[in-house]
Amino acid sequence: MRNTTTPVAALLLLLALPAWSAKLVEAPPPPPMPEGLPDEYETQPQPAAPETMKLGQVLYESHCMSCHESVARVSLRRTLGSLTELRVQVSRRAGEARLQWSGEEVEAVVRYLDGRHYRFTP
Repeated sequence: MRNTTTPVAALLLLLALPAWSAKLVEAPPPPPMPEGLPDEYETQPQPAAPETMKLGQVLYESHCMSCHESVARVSLRRTLGSLTELRVQVSRRAGEARLQWSGEEVEAVVRYLDGRHYRFTP
């Protein structure tokens, strides 16, 4: 009796090799971030100006507070570990809500939330 397992496995490997090397399946590109966001690698963020805090408060209270002040959202506060992660979350949520916020508006909400809840900035 002849062993056909080895030639079949070799044939399958040869057929799959071009697909592996061509990278036929690519991940979709990430969604674009708003223009004007600060560098995510900044060493020490500075405290926000009062007018930035006020703008952030108005935007948050107008568009976000009704859902995010509920009991269901309190646990998110514990999962974010940096100002950059907060910035990504605010930008993502604004996009999901189709708010079309500018980078300045996203940053204002980030700074307001940081000052009110997170305290990443000294």
